[in-house]
Amino acid sequence: MTDSTKGLLKRQAARQTSQSTRSDYMLNCMRAEELSSWSPYLALGYSVAVFSNSELGSSSPQLIYPIPPKGPQEQSIPSHVSTAPASEFGPGLPVLHLPLWRNEMPAGTPGTPMKQTRDATELLNYAWQRPIEGFSVRGVVRDVEIWSDHLPEEQALVAAYSPRLGRSSAIDPGGQFVFPKVSSEPLLYLTLTPRYSIFLESDRTGTLIVNAAISHTFGEPFTSGTSGQPQILQIQVVEQKSSKVLVSNKNVQISSTGNLFDFHLGLLPARFEPYELTIRATLLSPFNKHEQSFSASTSISVLPNPKRPASAVKIDNLYGGLYVQNAHNNWNGWYPVFPVGYYADGSYVTPDNVSFSNLDTYKNVGLNSINIVPDGGLPDQSYPTAQLEEYWDRMDELNLFNVYDMRFAFMNETRIEEQVTLWKNRTTLLMWYTGDEPDGWMYPLNSTLIAYNQIKAIDPYHPVSLVLNCQNFFYADYTLGADIVYEDAYPVGINATWSVSWDTACNTTYGDCGCDNCVGSLLDVPNRLDNIASYQEGLPIPRKPTWAVLQEFGGPGSQYWAVVPSAEEVEVMAMLAINHNAKGLSGWIYPSTAPVNNATGVLGTVFSTEPVIGFLFGANALKIESGGTLDVAAWIVGNQIMIGIANSNYQSSTAEVSIALPKLATPISKVIYGDKSWKVQGGKLVKKGLKALEVGIVIIDIIP
Repeated sequence: MTDSTKGLLKRQAARQTSQSTRSDYMLNCMRAEELSSWSPYLALGYSVAVFSNSELGSSSPQLIYPIPPKGPQEQSIPSHVSTAPASEFGPGLPVLHLPLWRNEMPAGTPGTPMKQTRDATELLNYAWQRPIEGFSVRGVVRDVEIWSDHLPEEQALVAAYSPRLGRSSAIDPGGQFVFPKVSSEPLLYLTLTPRYSIFLESDRTGTLIVNAAISHTFGEPFTSGTSGQPQILQIQVVEQKSSKVLVSNKNVQISSTGNLFDFHLGLLPARFEPYELTIRATLLSPFNKHEQSFSASTSISVLPNPKRPASAVKIDNLYGGLYVQNAHNNWNGWYPVFPVGYYADGSYVTPDNVSFSNLDTYKNVGLNSINIVPDGGLPDQSYPTAQLEEYWDRMDELNLFNVYDMRFAFMNETRIEEQVTLWKNRTTLLMWYTGDEPDGWMYPLNSTLIAYNQIKAIDPYHPVSLVLNCQNFFYADYTLGADIVYEDAYPVGINATWSVSWDTACNTTYGDCGCDNCVGSLLDVPNRLDNIASYQEGLPIPRKPTWAVLQEFGGPGSQYWAVVPSAEEVEVMAMLAINHNAKGLSGWIYPSTAPVNNATGVLGTVFSTEPVIGFLFGANALKIESGGTLDVAAWIVGNQIMIGIANSNYQSSTAEVSIALPKLATPISKVIYGDKSWKVQGGKLVKKGLKALEVGIVIIDIIP
């Protein structure tokens, strides 16, 4: 990263800039797909930016920005605006011409462009850095079907601009999640899923998850019993091509989930092509003379051991945790990793003048993962290879896991090929990160899936992740390209109803207040995680782990966020996320304030070490109290319960707090984090009073 462009990343500038253009874009995450959709925007006072077919095909391509010339929202037309031909954009429509070059005046060759900027992401970055007077970029629209690395002549690229006007509009942005129709009759929803996202040839045992849930959305009709006796399915699992039997003559109770069945992994020799498995189940009902039959399919990856020093990372499809095999454990089995870290300012943690000081401090705070934000200003919009190799060697020594960020590269096949091939064998590579708010940027709906498939073809040993910005905008489409889904609701210090940046109202169909459809409460974080959980329940595919990106920035110079969250606010957001089943945490952006950095590391260390990680990865969170200012969840593992407590109230209380426990518990409890006065009394967890923004973690023994 060059010094001139690193400044964009310092002290959250990059994120604030991106948030100013990526939250609630184009009428609140609205996506339009054809040029004919300009009309309603223009009618509402919006402007449209176009990369025209003819200009892109010329030797000197240009940006062309139409601007609405009339109406109450009329702005003064800048002097560098000319008029487009009537045949192309309509009669007398003013446009702004900007050359599409990365560097218009390179050193040594005045007046000669250094490199023609034709790549999609480069075009967008160029446009966003050059706003029209009185207007600001709101988003980008591209044709999904014919989009490619370099824009073909027949392709147009469209961006929408909004004037800074104090008005509100109500246009349905579209893209809302469509929940499946509800059946009036119960259905048997039989599913088969491998326990882990990958297995290695060194693993001796494979494990399958069988669910036989009763559903009103997915599944097949079945004859339910009336005797009150459990109904049993007899199952068999086979590999489709060879007909090898992996599991046979096993019973599964109807209405049960999370049934685990082991098989000898040697039945499936290691290879890079997944195996296709089928489960067949029969139910003999006393009320029906004929057997009822059911089936489901899945794929399973059994891979050759990775070439050292490469790591392998697998996802637990039952509880969502990550397990790693790398040099740290000498590739001997798997160990759990609960990732806690930051998106980090590259100019700070990986400065040009190589120094490990800040990177070591980062690790010593108690953080175990990092996403070094790439510098979009570099010619390849990536990291300088030789420099990153030195820093990554240090991360290997520290066992600091790198979430490799490809936000500027994931829509370029050549860059994906180069970067994944270059870094896939690092021992602390945790996973790949592709779309940074692809919904907010309104990238093509299939862009994340295209990147996902290419990455997996090169490196099947690591997960692929992305973060979503919008509360409800083409969730199913974008997440097809991810194994892990982040949310990044940033609620602290915002005005949730009026955009101070755009002088517009913010509602479900319009406006940008920095947090899509938020209310400006710490509870926006768990609410967003719950939104994602509901979408996942509405899809007939296995659940994907969710992570939370915590707001750890703000203050003077920030476009929406008036203050940096306090350490206490960050702790509450972290605990709320964990209570709502987040399996990883990442803050934007490092460095934050010293108290916030330290709090993130201290609480993160609690989450990422025993005994807490054993509960987080050994069960899914069970909601005890939710929706109010006191949020409580429980994890039951073996003969113990772990209770997570988050108080989002900014006022302390002296009233007694009583939390009902899901199991009968002994009076013995151990406070892992927070106030030590919690105790079990009368089957409840009780304490006198709650401090403002209090967080607690308590482990309790269950009565056998």
